[in-house]
Amino acid sequence: MGSERLPGKTMAPLSGSPSLRHIIDRLKAVPSLDGVVVATTTARRDDVIVQCARQAVAPVYRGSEEDVMARVLEAAQSVQAGTIIRVTGDCPLIDRDVVESVIKSYIELAPDYACNFLGGQQYPRGEEVEAFSVELLARIEREATATRYREHVTPMFYEHPERFRLAGVQAPVDHRHPELRLTLDTEEDYALISAIYAALFPEDPLFGLSDVLELLEQRPELASLNAEVTQKHA
Repeated sequence: MGSERLPGKTMAPLSGSPSLRHIIDRLKAVPSLDGVVVATTTARRDDVIVQCARQAVAPVYRGSEEDVMARVLEAAQSVQAGTIIRVTGDCPLIDRDVVESVIKSYIELAPDYACNFLGGQQYPRGEEVEAFSVELLARIEREATATRYREHVTPMFYEHPERFRLAGVQAPVDHRHPELRLTLDTEEDYALISAIYAALFPEDPLFGLSDVLELLEQRPELASLNAEVTQKHA
């Protein structure tokens, strides 16, 4: 809830429900996921996140606000998970099929780490998915002391290909739109995502990326709503 550019974005309403609730519901629809855990902080302002997760019948773990790596690890350990499929809390347009494709590659290729943005963005921002084992995260958590590693969790994996076996999941050609922002981090992002939900949610609450891209092709003025927003970090 303490986002600098869009405070409270996790609970921003979209078609009558908080953004977080949509993320949880979308992830629950991913066939290969055994469960969804919400990792939030101990700050009082995040009490509403706990309430939302409980209403969605999703386990919730509260940990450090600054040390996100430890929070993610402890959240996974709290439910005895063996593998983490990580999606951040600013992705209310996450596509269940995109998540499933990363899981499938992680299972088939058995790398240390898999994601769908290795080597550069292919999908629109807001469709990022990562896969890695809890055991491996526990190992690097003991040695990753730099602040940026603690804050962003996984750069140690993809910045050190000499140490880890990496698998990059390619986007289908028709989904390769790295110029689009479908992530929720600014008022402009919220305007776009609200418009997308208003157009697509009533017909299909779990609408996918293909539906979004078709809508933006039909209504290009929507994509211009946040076209000037710059990504805060890689």
